Amino acid sequence: MNRDVELQKLVKVTVVTIDGNENQVTVPVVGDEQISVTDIYAKACDCLGLQKTSSKWFSLFCGGETIRRLKPDTFTHSSAKEVSLRKWCFNGRIEANMIKDDPTACHLVYLEAKAAIEKGLLSVTNEQREKLEEYEDPAFKLEKDYILLAQSLEGYFSVLIQNCIITDQEPIESTLQNSYPGSVRVSMEGIILHTEKCSRTLKWTRLKKWTVHNKLSRVAFLHVSPSGEEQTVVVETRQWEYLSSAIIQIVKELQVVNPSESFFYSSMISTNEEGSTSYENVLYSGPCDGVDDEGR
Repeated sequence: MNRDVELQKLVKVTVVTIDGNENQVTVPVVGDEQISVTDIYAKACDCLGLQKTSSKWFSLFCGGETIRRLKPDTFTHSSAKEVSLRKWCFNGRIEANMIKDDPTACHLVYLEAKAAIEKGLLSVTNEQREKLEEYEDPAFKLEKDYILLAQSLEGYFSVLIQNCIITDQEPIESTLQNSYPGSVRVSMEGIILHTEKCSRTLKWTRLKKWTVHNKLSRVAFLHVSPSGEEQTVVVETRQWEYLSSAIIQIVKELQVVNPSESFFYSSMISTNEEGSTSYENVLYSGPCDGVDDEGR
């Protein structure tokens, strides 16, 4: 062996699924103590036995109280010894095909649905709970049927961000005015804002753009009322990265549903002087007279 050639440094990363099952993968360190997210992701999917058609609907995440999605084709520090692999799909048709054709994907989706119900993130009636318990009979477990029932629950195809501060106007000198604690749910229907004061949905077709202020941990939404009035809602959350990733993913999936209706261009993303990033919404179609955002 040529003495001038050094052995490449390798690190072990533990990839955890929702049930706590650990899978160790070994990846090379590159550059300044960085490891490739794509390397971790590919090896984890291979280790679990996910089919390639299914693996693209899963993603890597890190963090406990503050969740961060590890984006493909990026790098993370080699000290990231433990990450989680989770479903990253919000389209019922795609998920139905996935659980039908890939037993491993079906099992992972089942585990996530079960965890969401047990944690109270999805509400079930007594009748639904009894049915779910039937599907979990060890003698004849029906994971696919469990998922299909879970898919009918409100909020299943969504991401819930709790412990947010929400205000319905532009901040003054970086200070949020008339703010309320609440939560944000991102779904195929839109962005659902819930506070003790009210709940409302910012529909995708009415959302003109969103701006991510990473230094302030905020995401600002510019939406247009049926009369054409522009309004801003600001959400402050430690989960701003997770919120932004969920928005981008759901917009992409909505484009898959209606590919001929919208086109995305790189010019629709811009970095502002203060360091924030703005995204023009490819799904925006302008005000629609007579149809208001939902509120109750």
